Amino acid sequence: MSIEKNSSRSLRRFFWFLASGAALTALACSSAPPTGELDTPNEDLAPAQASAIDRTPRSASEVAHLVSPIVRQSALDRRLSMRVANDLDAAGMARVIVTLDVPEAARFTARLYDHPDHLTAQRAIARVTDDVLASAGALEVNRRFHTVNAIALTIAPEHVAKLLAHPSVASVALDEGGAAHGKVDLALAKLDAVQGQQGLDGKGVTVAIVDTGIELDHPDFAGRITGEACFCTLSSGAGCCPSGATTQIGSGAARDDLNGHGTNVAGIVAGGGAKADKGGAPAASIVAVKVLDASGSFYSASDVIAGLDWIIANRRDVKVVNASLGTSALYANDCDDNRNPGERENIAPWKTVVDTLRANGVLLVASSGNNGSTSAMGLPACLRNTLSVGAVWNQAHDFPVQTFCTDTSTVPDQIACFTNSDAALDLLAPGAYVDSSGLHAGISEYYGTSQAAPFVASCATLLLQKYPGTSPARLIEALAASPTRVRDARNALTFPRLDCADALARLAPPVCTPRCNGATCGTDGCGGTCACAAGATCNAAKQCVAACVPHCAPNTCGTDGCGGTCACAAGTTCNAAKQCVAACVPLCAPNTCGTDGCGGTCACAAGTTCNSAKQCVAPTGGGNCAGVAGWSSTKNWTTYGPNERNTFRSDPTKATRLYQCKAKEWCYLQPDQDTTHLGWIDLGVCN
Repeated sequence: MSIEKNSSRSLRRFFWFLASGAALTALACSSAPPTGELDTPNEDLAPAQASAIDRTPRSASEVAHLVSPIVRQSALDRRLSMRVANDLDAAGMARVIVTLDVPEAARFTARLYDHPDHLTAQRAIARVTDDVLASAGALEVNRRFHTVNAIALTIAPEHVAKLLAHPSVASVALDEGGAAHGKVDLALAKLDAVQGQQGLDGKGVTVAIVDTGIELDHPDFAGRITGEACFCTLSSGAGCCPSGATTQIGSGAARDDLNGHGTNVAGIVAGGGAKADKGGAPAASIVAVKVLDASGSFYSASDVIAGLDWIIANRRDVKVVNASLGTSALYANDCDDNRNPGERENIAPWKTVVDTLRANGVLLVASSGNNGSTSAMGLPACLRNTLSVGAVWNQAHDFPVQTFCTDTSTVPDQIACFTNSDAALDLLAPGAYVDSSGLHAGISEYYGTSQAAPFVASCATLLLQKYPGTSPARLIEALAASPTRVRDARNALTFPRLDCADALARLAPPVCTPRCNGATCGTDGCGGTCACAAGATCNAAKQCVAACVPHCAPNTCGTDGCGGTCACAAGTTCNAAKQCVAACVPLCAPNTCGTDGCGGTCACAAGTTCNSAKQCVAPTGGGNCAGVAGWSSTKNWTTYGPNERNTFRSDPTKATRLYQCKAKEWCYLQPDQDTTHLGWIDLGVCN
């Protein structure tokens, strides 16, 4: 017995969605703790009471009178789904989702958790919600959201006109329902190889199971349930959370799995192996979110969306979400692009919350559904940012197998006849039959796409353990590249089947192979260097060529032919002809000055000066120039003024045979009859 069999019951289930008139805003919420609701004690986020609550039974004529103008209005105003009008006509009330036009929220659609203005958007959603409720009223306020600009209501006919008249109401659509969509065989999907060869078990990664709840005291999950929440409403409007309410947060909120589906799914993802076989990620942490009732169904899509909204707002540690459920209504291909009136409104809230999960690095894995459709899937599987999963058999049977349909025989990797598949289906995985954790601390056997999806979720958990921070898009790319392809004979489409080992290999950083062939040198393309062999050297063109042997002939100098220099031996020097010759020894005879024969100069000793004969002599003239030949005291420097002094210095011919002297200045002598010397000769210092 499995939950999938219950999905075909005749009980009418409702679905709701938001209209496309305003983009839904799924905003990053406050930096909340890992468990519980938003921790912002702001009155803007408090629930508002619906006004004009009136459950008085109406006669058929009263209902008809109220509904007729609504039907006429719906034909003119696409904001109202005709299906809402039909339900109002039939029952006098309808469960709806009202999409709200909240400009502050729209600016932050699909922003990251830590966007600085996320509280601004939340408060704006709460404020507009309160205003719409106060203005239009409702029979019941079923759901309010933190990050989705919408509200789920139960309304009567008289509320419709007020809702459509409100400037912040973008659309009104039905809040409809849906349902949950076998030994854990890890070998077919190669999860066993990833566990065994890589030593991966999911430790450090948190996965959320959005389902019927989980039997929390089952030994397969001991110590690894890190958070709980419940958003569950029965067709009567009563709550189906453990407390009896429609919403419950915290310890015990998801513990009463009265169906077993959620416990089975959780065991496939992360069962520890204490009772049933180990799941794909047996050490992963688990967040349990209950949105399905005891029959494995959800009466209102808003319950599921509220569960995803809670994860966005409160559990930033969750990186993988498994949703083995789907709407009763099916949509072709990537339903993001659906523009059909009455359908696009239903899709909008799902798209918003799924896109927000993706924007924040959370991978949503959803089952494709068990209707056997070959052209459509339910929500959220049909959305582009959901990883949709169909089921293949993991066992061979040579006799007819009755599930939701009949396969005359089965072999591994045969698509199960119940699997919904179309061009938007992303992946296949084992789904029939699967034994996993069951109620009363036992084991249960299920089949369906609900069992295929958690195999994929567990693989994604292992991949994130190995490569933390891998984006959902990169995970899907690696998973979809599986070399195992399965053809669906029903629609001739081919799909990849989960191969976790292959996906892991594809995520591994590329291994660089150095490119060195012995003839080239320089970088090897991997951050290293290609070296030349012995006897070769690397030239400017990064080629290995024969090494140059320096050539230095005896007694020669200059270049060595290899870019170096030939040096002369000690005691020799290199001349202009590049020959090594004996080094020049400076020759300076005593008391001589001038050149030293080696290009240098012989200097006079201190107290002597070099005369024109290149001899070092002591200064003459004593201390007052009296001993200098031709000295005339009457022509002492003091006889002449400064101007005359400058004249003598600049033009010596004006002082022929004149000696001049001044205390502490140089004495100068103009050479007699020496026309080749036009300057003064320094004779010493006058004291």
